[in-house]
Amino acid sequence: MKKIDSFTNKSIKWVKKLLNDSKQRKQENLAVVETKKIFLTILESIDSKNIEAIFVTNDFLMENKRLLHKFDDKLNLCSNAILNAASGLKTPDGIICVFRPNKNKIIYDKNSNYIAVYNLQNPHNLGAVIRSCLGFNIKGIYLIGNCCDLYHPETIRSSMGYVFKMPIEKFNSFDYFLQYVKSNNINLLAMANNDRAVDIFNYKQKKNNCFMIGNEGWGLPDNILNKCSTIIKIPLNKEVESLNASVAASIVAFYLNHENN
Repeated sequence: MKKIDSFTNKSIKWVKKLLNDSKQRKQENLAVVETKKIFLTILESIDSKNIEAIFVTNDFLMENKRLLHKFDDKLNLCSNAILNAASGLKTPDGIICVFRPNKNKIIYDKNSNYIAVYNLQNPHNLGAVIRSCLGFNIKGIYLIGNCCDLYHPETIRSSMGYVFKMPIEKFNSFDYFLQYVKSNNINLLAMANNDRAVDIFNYKQKKNNCFMIGNEGWGLPDNILNKCSTIIKIPLNKEVESLNASVAASIVAFYLNHENN
């Protein structure tokens, strides 16, 4: 265990940069989590050798000796003030963990269902999509186009760390994703509220589906809608034009899970 007693310590500067700079995280292939609850979640998803460093306060260490004893060579003991200065939270609970996430690729199964998000920009929304999909038995999520950083601290917090459990793959363009869809004979559907759309409660195919959900501001463009086999809508009060992307994904995931059970 190392003791850190300076706000300008190079390890403290390093973890602050990782929390605030997506380029740095990508360059080093690292992710950062905070809070005991999320730390416990990632321990279920990664090998302990993937942990690079753990920063803890003395209070947290005293309360969690059994949890942390096997990581003694990774521990950095900080004062409350120093850890708070490094943290991205308003009220840290005493732990920050830096680790190398596993690559969790999708193994496509025609008896399952999937969700794809297109140009989703808000990390909180992405985290909420991941959490709902894992909870409702969606087997994988595809990130298409210019989506936000998968390991953004807000994505991690919003997903409660489940981002490291859910199989997720990224495609830089819809055209590349469409090739993948065709090669796997996936039934690709679009979520949109327009005149061509079928009410989700009237959609009968419950397996081998991938539902595409658009970004927060513009939804899905026409070139993508035209490539999907069916357009699906969630029935809404006429006063509301559309739902938040994470809410739409949650409803679709719940519906499919309910129908398949």
